[in-house]
Amino acid sequence: MTDDNFQRLKRLISENKILLLPHKKYKGIRQMIVYARCGISKKYFEKAYNNGSIILQMGESGPRIGYPIPWEKVLEGELNEKKEESNQNKNEIIRSFEITIKKHEDQLFGIYLFYEGIKELKIYDEETLEEIGFDYHYNNIMERGQEAISEAKELLKKVKSGKEDIKTLQKFEFPPIHGPGLDEMTQRASLLVKAYEKLFPNRSREIPLTPEEHEKLREEAIKNFENYG
Repeated sequence: MTDDNFQRLKRLISENKILLLPHKKYKGIRQMIVYARCGISKKYFEKAYNNGSIILQMGESGPRIGYPIPWEKVLEGELNEKKEESNQNKNEIIRSFEITIKKHEDQLFGIYLFYEGIKELKIYDEETLEEIGFDYHYNNIMERGQEAISEAKELLKKVKSGKEDIKTLQKFEFPPIHGPGLDEMTQRASLLVKAYEKLFPNRSREIPLTPEEHEKLREEAIKNFENYG
């Protein structure tokens, strides 16, 4: 195992992830000889390390380690650094996925507000709405969206508990909310949600709006549209 560690140490030194620093008493060619012999012989390296002829440093600005601290400690430090970086990347991926879930939840809620608002205005009679498949398309969108959100939340739980790899979040596909025929509805939904959050902060989205509240929501959404972009 020690030989494996020494080979890994040499690789990290060659990649400048760990620096081998000869004592300042070694100058010019002598310094080069010490450096070269440490790379050739583990026995020479350990002797030089133990007598203080060399020390090790974690990268350009990391901590320095020398005898009597075992040289293997630098490998532990390198692994901990990688683990910390990995955890940071994992947290960023999780946070991004949570934001995407929220975005799709808002999208569906905005579509719900639009649907209820159209019905409240009574611009079209029930027969006309049925002819254009208003309810059918709405129910189809909501069903697909809610199913995707439910699957996404369940997957997120598994990733956080270690039952699924973090990469599965990056592969997960939500229903599209942008593109030809989608951008207009996405904009409307966004404006309605923005208006709702301004008018009814901290209110449960499960509580239906009254006709008067729908009217206030439309007016606020129109203001948002006028200021859009």
